[in-house]
Order: sequence, then structure tokens, then C-alpha cells
Amino acid sequence: MSLRLGMSLIALSVSAMVQAQPEAETLLVKIGFAAPLSGLQAHYGVDMQHGVQLALEQLNSSPIQLGGKTVQFELFARDDQAQPDKAIVVAKELIQADLSGVLAHFNSGTSIAAASIYHAAGLPQMAMASAVAYTEQGYDTAFRMMGNDAQQGTALAQFMVKDLGATKVAVLHDNSLYGEGLSAQVVKAVEQADARIVLAESLDEEVKTWDDLYERLVQSAADAVFFAGTDRQGAAIKRFFHGKQSKWSFVTGDMGRTRLFIEQAQEAAEGTYASLSGVPLEGVAAGRRFLQEYEQRFNGSSLGYAAYAYDGMWNMVTAMQLADSSDPLVYLPHLASLKRSGVTSQNISYDRHGNLRQSPFTVYQVRKGEWRTAKILLSQTRDPKPEPKPEPKPEPKLEN
Repeated sequence: MSLRLGMSLIALSVSAMVQAQPEAETLLVKIGFAAPLSGLQAHYGVDMQHGVQLALEQLNSSPIQLGGKTVQFELFARDDQAQPDKAIVVAKELIQADLSGVLAHFNSGTSIAAASIYHAAGLPQMAMASAVAYTEQGYDTAFRMMGNDAQQGTALAQFMVKDLGATKVAVLHDNSLYGEGLSAQVVKAVEQADARIVLAESLDEEVKTWDDLYERLVQSAADAVFFAGTDRQGAAIKRFFHGKQSKWSFVTGDMGRTRLFIEQAQEAAEGTYASLSGVPLEGVAAGRRFLQEYEQRFNGSSLGYAAYAYDGMWNMVTAMQLADSSDPLVYLPHLASLKRSGVTSQNISYDRHGNLRQSPFTVYQVRKGEWRTAKILLSQTRDPKPEPKPEPKPEPKLEN
């Protein structure tokens, strides 16, 4: 046999062996998602979903490997309509889908209501919920994507008392778990700052006694009025105050820091302050890159929540990579001890309750029809070692 023929046979043999080798096995990893995707709060949920989608699309385009298998992520999205009862139904649906984790929910009420269901199923839950009660339930599966009410309330009180010079503060909320939780923390922090709470009450979904509210605010001689609730109701309050003889500063929480607030409050929006977890994304390279990618993908600007959902997804996947497994029981300890740099923070890590250890908050002000940075404040969790972690509540019986 000639040398040329022998080499040809070897080449053919090697080629056949290569062709015979099976392609790399694919591992399908299912991720659950739930938020308000319809109704008056749909703009919040859609923004959050876009952040998760962007992360998963990037992961699938440059696939990672777990256990020697190439991972393909699939998203299972559900609409909880911002209703706790609906969130429970949605959570039960999601845990039947053989998921590796869930990014749910947006609202505090829905997140708290569904947390026990995810915990009973052993599924890590990344929630946007800010109410302190979410992680106080004691579930080791519960984590936050952004700062909690205690952190935000402290930052807001510090800003109103120290920066705005307020000595008398009126606090209003929309009667939701979010509104109740945030306003309670603001009241506590204002009093700790040696200022006075001169009015504190909840408002119905549609305030029918605007004149009475205005008169009581005037009589209270408040320097600042804080409102914890949605952007729509905050805008309605600001419109009613507009043009009246009110000298107080109007401050709202993170749900008010949206473009919709400005659009609905119109000229009355000018001068309003609002807080939002994190630093302005435009000021950091990772943030600028995210905003550009978001705008290119969804042909519009983010409300601000998408970046936290994006980081939440990457936090979960990073824990999977550290564990080399998508099994929640295997990667959960790595999520609890995670330390990474993301879009919203360069120091993402959790305390033993699932709260972010460090959460900067930015106070924005509407100037010339745009939200502009007023001040950046840093808030941290205190995690004293002697304090035991609360015992989890009894797990519910899951029904198909």
C-alpha cells in the first residue's frame, strides 16, 4: 500500500470518528417568573420581566456549562396581577414545572404570600419586595433583588431631615403592604433623627376627601410630605396640591420614580423627590452598557427595575456555576454566600436573612421634566452574630 493511500485511509478513519462522536448534551434549565403583567401596575412587571429576559438571552447566546452539559435556559412567566391571592395560585402552578429557581414577585404583598410555597418546594426565590416582613418569615430560600424598607426608610429620613431641613414630616401611604411597610420605616427613622411626625395616615385607592387632606396638612405645619405608593396615585396627589399655598417638599418612594409619574403629574411633578435603590446606572460602565443593551433590545428606556431583575438572574446563575449544578439543593448555599459585582452594585452579597448587605439609594428630583440625581446615600444591614435566625413558619400542604 502506498504512503499516500495509507495517509488517506487514516484521514478518513479520523474523520469518521469525529463524525461519530455525539454532540455535547444540552441541559434544559427552567426559570420561573411572576409579576403584574396586566392592570395598573403592569409597567412595573413588564420592566422587571425585560431584565430577566435580557439576562437569559445573553446566557443562551454564550452558553455556560453545568456538569459537563451545555445549558439552555427557558423562562416560564406568569401574571400575578399584583394580587396576593393570585400570586399563591401562580406559585403553585410554577412549582409544578420542574424549575431550578424563581424570580418573583414584584410587590411585597405577593412576594410574602407566595414565599412559603416556594420554600416548601425548595426553590430559591429572588423577589423585588422591599417590605421587611418578606425575609423576616425565616425562609432560607428568600432573597431580595434590591434594598429593603428599613434601608430605604433610613435613607429617606436622613435626606428629609438633614438635606431638606425638615423638622415636621407628614407621612401618607396607599394602604398596601408596600406602602404600610415603607411608611412605618420612614416614621421610625424620622423620629430617630429627632424630627416630628405631625400626620400619619393611609389613603384609599381613590381619595375622595382631597380638601380635608389638604387642610389637615396645612394645620400640621409639615415641612415635608412623604408618600409611599404607586406612581399613579402619587401623581394624583401632586396634581391636587399644585397651585395651592403649600410650602412643603413632596417626597415619594421607589414606585414613584417613573416616567409615568412625570407624565401624569405634568407641571405639578416639578420639584418632586423620589428614592430608588442603587446608584445611577449612567455613572458606571456596567450600568451604561446595560442601559444601551436594554434600549436596543426593547426599543425604549427602563423604569429602573429591569437592572435589579437582570442582576437577580445573574446572581442565581453565578451560584449555579459555583456549584456546577442547577439543582436548587446544591446551589442554594452558594447563593447565600454569593459575592459578585453586578450592574446595580459592585458589592452584591446577602446577610443570613436574604437581605442585601449593602444597598446604596439615590434620591432623584424632577427638574425640567426629568428625574435628575439629587444625592446618593449608602445604607447597610446590621447582622450581629448573636441574633438567631427566626424559625420558619409551618410549611403549607401543597395541593395539585
